[in-house]
Amino acid sequence: MKQRAYAIRDTKAESYGTPFYQPTHGAAERSFSSLVHDEQSTISRHPEDYDLYYIGEYDTNLGLFTALDTPQHIAKAIHLKNASL
Repeated sequence: MKQRAYAIRDTKAESYGTPFYQPTHGAAERSFSSLVHDEQSTISRHPEDYDLYYIGEYDTNLGLFTALDTPQHIAKAIHLKNASL
């Protein structure tokens, strides 16, 4: 089975966070949106600094990770935060 891999980029730190896995872009965006709306999270307090990226796939049957040549932008935290206002 293949799982898609995602990472959250912190533009101020100029780095990507630890990858996480979801079956679809929609599921990954929902998880990211939950962090955006969690008032205890750093992402919620500074949404202008964070973006969600699709970075590759992980095959759970073979144990192989296939990275994209260039991460694909999925969502901006600030847009998700503003959309709920």
